[in-house]
Amino acid sequence: MKPMSRRDFFKGASASAVTLAATGILAGCTASTASKAGTYIPGTYSATSLGMDTITVTMIFEAESIVDVQLDVKGETDTIGQAAAPVLRQAVLDKQSAEIDGVSGASITSDAVKKAVAACIAQAKGESVVIPEGAPVSEGDLPPGITAAELQASTCELGEITGAEDGGTYDVIVIGAGTSGVPCALKAAEDGAKVLVLQKEDGVVAQGNTCTGIIPGESNAPAMLQLEQETAVSCNYRSDRDQVRVYVQNSGEAVQWYYDTAIASGYPATIAPAVFDYGSPFGAYKKISVRSAGKPDNTGTVLASILKANATKLDVRYSTPAVQLIKEGGKVTGVYAKDKSGKYYRFTAAKGVVLATGDYQNNDAMVAKYCPDVKDFHKKQFHKTGDGILMGIAAGGTIEPIGHTKMIHDFDSGTMFDEPFLRVDMYGKRFHNEDVDMSYANNYMRHYDKENTGKYCQIFDDNYEAQVTGWGGRPTPKAGMQVYMPEVDVERKGVTAELIATYRANTLDELATKLGIPADKLKKSVDRYNELVDLGYDADFGKNPKFMKKIETAPYWGIKKNLRVSALCSGININSDFQALDESRNPVEGLYAIGNCSGQFYGSPDYPLHLAGLSIGRCVTAGYVLGKTLAVK
Repeated sequence: MKPMSRRDFFKGASASAVTLAATGILAGCTASTASKAGTYIPGTYSATSLGMDTITVTMIFEAESIVDVQLDVKGETDTIGQAAAPVLRQAVLDKQSAEIDGVSGASITSDAVKKAVAACIAQAKGESVVIPEGAPVSEGDLPPGITAAELQASTCELGEITGAEDGGTYDVIVIGAGTSGVPCALKAAEDGAKVLVLQKEDGVVAQGNTCTGIIPGESNAPAMLQLEQETAVSCNYRSDRDQVRVYVQNSGEAVQWYYDTAIASGYPATIAPAVFDYGSPFGAYKKISVRSAGKPDNTGTVLASILKANATKLDVRYSTPAVQLIKEGGKVTGVYAKDKSGKYYRFTAAKGVVLATGDYQNNDAMVAKYCPDVKDFHKKQFHKTGDGILMGIAAGGTIEPIGHTKMIHDFDSGTMFDEPFLRVDMYGKRFHNEDVDMSYANNYMRHYDKENTGKYCQIFDDNYEAQVTGWGGRPTPKAGMQVYMPEVDVERKGVTAELIATYRANTLDELATKLGIPADKLKKSVDRYNELVDLGYDADFGKNPKFMKKIETAPYWGIKKNLRVSALCSGININSDFQALDESRNPVEGLYAIGNCSGQFYGSPDYPLHLAGLSIGRCVTAGYVLGKTLAVK
């Protein structure tokens, strides 16, 4: 079996190294020198390092500055490492240093470039430098099902890691400080466990704002069972009923804890619980929903406040991503992590390691494999590169079968997002029956060119308030529309840039220009729509006649929409105890997964909208229940 280049395996630290001399040529490093008259010895210097393949950096120095940098990255992945090269080159020139930020999604290439740049700088200063490199591995060392492109975009490392400092032993190690990770870590700590949190980012990362749970003691038992069934139906009967039952039975307690903890942490009183009944043919269940208002990243703000107020109860390491799970005798016993300076640490877990790193929407290779439906949709999140999922697979876990659950109900797409107005694509053409929830509209838009995937416009006339009221909807009053209109100068407190995309015009030609769509195609679509209204039924798409209203009264209105991926809700296969499962559906001892890093709570290709606040409620509940369980393990 032949060895592979770095294109085909994880990078890892090893005992092999290349020593660079300040004068002369050693191991592929060259120097053209002159007498030293300043910070640097003027000349041209080169050094190599391993990314996915060999990377060569050539730099030209004057006495006090770096004047040019050239990167040879032809062996790197074209859409990842090669694409990152211009950004890395400019960063070195701007900072005049190897201490630059890496390019998100190209960590392996970024690290290799920084090492080679540091080597060139050392040569120019007349110093020696050692570049540690990963030992070659054979093709069989790659975990089945993982590709080099997937790894390149993540923080994961494969291969022997040597020289790591002992970071100590903890009861529980939680990887990821988000909607599942923070509740898990804090609840375990509250119940007596010694807890470590490793977070790739420099703070808490979470999204959304409504967190819903079910209160068993105040709910009708048959109705709660019916909720489980509703979840199964909404997920095309692909949801894991055992996981759903854990949510239904425990979420009320978990959400109440979330609320109480937030208030005790000093979070502003804008967070509030609402308790109300939800009827079913079998009685009613009572749900508690906690919603915070005022910021687009509400859950993240709440969790950051909670973690800050409880900082003395646990050890939190920000900007310190986990890079590899430690497995001994078939059991996951710890984690290797790497801090901002590149220093490795080895942490031991006595009771368990919890993967809570979120989804993989920013890992293009994983998206193409597991959720190709959203390959060309814009992504709302950043740095979600599937780190926990890949580490879990490398440790023997398995990933949920495709297709994965995509959440594309982008409420940032503007007001009246679900009202069934005429919808046209960016070519001005009507493309589907508008009597469909926005969460499913994405399915009609998968085959557009990348620039226009997920983008469309709602078109209606000045009678919209009466029309929407007539079919039982909730129209935004014209006075309230002004905050969404870029042409109106008003205060827009709490309105994000994505929402400011509503236009009004006296003619359809003018409206089309403002929306950026062809006027002739828009007018043709509107004419056809009005014909169908006169016909009495939608002969093109079968839309409910009550929603068919003429577009004939000026001024005309248009809202530009952009459906973006909020989350991909599939990951490591787990059981109802949140244990990661191997290919035989047996638990991987010592390894757990929660939140969007785990599957198969939903199972359906589309996220269900039968219970508002389910996503955050499910994540908080999983973290809370697992934290409580591990503390007493």
